[in-house]
Amino acid sequence: MISRIPINITNTNDKLTWRCTKDGSFSVKSAYYLLRVMEAHDQGQSSSAIPQNKSWTMIWSLGVPNANKMLIWRACHDSLPTKLNLYKKRIVESPLCPICQLEQESVMHVLWSCVSVQVVWSLCSQKLQKGVESRKIVEVATQVVSDYSEANEKVAGVQDRPSLSVPNWSAPPLNVFKANWDVAVDKGKCKIGVGVMIRNWEGRVVASLRSPKDYFPNPHLAESYGVLKAILLCKQLELTQVIFEGNAKQVVLTLNNLNQVESSTGMIMSDAKVLLGSFER
Repeated sequence: MISRIPINITNTNDKLTWRCTKDGSFSVKSAYYLLRVMEAHDQGQSSSAIPQNKSWTMIWSLGVPNANKMLIWRACHDSLPTKLNLYKKRIVESPLCPICQLEQESVMHVLWSCVSVQVVWSLCSQKLQKGVESRKIVEVATQVVSDYSEANEKVAGVQDRPSLSVPNWSAPPLNVFKANWDVAVDKGKCKIGVGVMIRNWEGRVVASLRSPKDYFPNPHLAESYGVLKAILLCKQLELTQVIFEGNAKQVVLTLNNLNQVESSTGMIMSDAKVLLGSFER
């Protein structure tokens, strides 16, 4: 934990900041949100956590509209606006299903057990027929998703791979260098990786850097550290006319802003701004 704390390099005074807000100020709302996240993480340490994570990964990667994925997610978290959920929030007067008027309209009822819904399911695949027990739904759904994914992989293997959309690199002016940086975050191992590439005005590579580090797995913090490494590399090479280019919009805006940054990345960005002062404008 101590090794992941960034160290200031311009000898400015230390300052306490709250890492869970953008401006570095403590708030009860952010503390409550952090508590909920920690509780959910502790509850997820059961033996069934890994299969669930794999199932969610497979569901989110399906080539279906995002609305369908969100419907599955909300159904599994019982967050659909069913009559029962609305009744619990005192929005409606009755939790009964408005169609059959026999049972409470829960998520399971509205998606499976209602008589009208079972008629719809009977028109679909033969694997999903009326009268199937609820515990069989997960097994059938898992098999259907697996078949769908396998079919997509086979089709992808036959078709030509689509061309990737890569931004075109533009050369800097004469006698000016360009430093591009990017980062990768490994939340599982609490590590980040920084990559820096410096080219001259002819597009030739002058220097490159690959720097892994034990760090808090925060994307904005990692991008801030990435631009700092790019600036330090240029200073080591004694380059004075450099254009720094990255895809982290928030970091770029912060560098161009003269105001002091009061956040968990403030110290890193302050160091970066001080070091940028030694380059020619």
